Amino acid sequence: DRDPFKWVTRSTVPFPEVKLPDRGLSLIPPVCFAIDYCTSIDLSRNYLKDLPAELGRLHSLKTLNLKANRLDFIPETVGLCRALEVLLLHGNCLTEVPWTINRCQSLKLLDVSQNRLAKVTPELGHCLALTHLDLSGNHSEVFSHLRYVEKLPSHIGVLQYHHLTELDLSGSNSLVVPPPGIARQGTEDVLTYLGKRMVENGLLFTGSGDYVSRCWDITTTTFDENTGEEIGGELLMEYVGHKGIVYCMEFQKNGGGHKGKRFDVLYTGGHDGVVIKWNVRTGEEVHVLKGHSDVVFCLQVVE
Repeated sequence: DRDPFKWVTRSTVPFPEVKLPDRGLSLIPPVCFAIDYCTSIDLSRNYLKDLPAELGRLHSLKTLNLKANRLDFIPETVGLCRALEVLLLHGNCLTEVPWTINRCQSLKLLDVSQNRLAKVTPELGHCLALTHLDLSGNHSEVFSHLRYVEKLPSHIGVLQYHHLTELDLSGSNSLVVPPPGIARQGTEDVLTYLGKRMVENGLLFTGSGDYVSRCWDITTTTFDENTGEEIGGELLMEYVGHKGIVYCMEFQKNGGGHKGKRFDVLYTGGHDGVVIKWNVRTGEEVHVLKGHSDVVFCLQVVE
């Protein structure tokens, strides 16, 4: 019996690690994802083409190594792996990373190098624990007919205020944003460049009945991949904090300061009777102004 999973059964006995590299696997038996308390899975250097949605059951998983397979997508249920800290996807056939990656708030290292990325989800900007992000090598002369990632979302610039210390863009020859000259200068310069794009001309701020305010780059046009229709600009930031409909807002250049550094702010008012002051670049709540006993319909900054 050559079944490498014959010993795997559902049990209350902890199996902290599963190590099955170089086994010639083309499918993952569902029973693999029934291992309770698993914290590490190594399925590198196999022939896997897809992952089952059951991946989301692994709530204790911290390390997932899928290097050098043939994966062309990652299921959105990866966002349910809330304990995930290390995700290694080097050397696959991925064209994108699912937007649900933003739910992996413990994620520290993400390696999607040597794939076929056509775009990078802005939701990566919500992975505030990231210290290492490898997007290198997403270009190949062999697959030169494919569309490779051209722009990094400006939202990733938010990570300069958190823990990201290493952003690898080497070998991604299709990049336009940031420009190649900036990309070669290193992580700090790239994040600074992306951060500045968030506060230049061409921003649109919106408030909504979902209690969230949003910042958009309306100088960037995106298109529906199926119909080719123009569907709007790039979402840069979400400001979450109101407990009612957001009715009004006003932007103030250099309206905030911390430790001698100035930053742009956004004031929002809503149905919850409060005005919130936000750091435009980071999305962080700076201050809450309380005093109204009813809806805040309008506000104005006087300088």
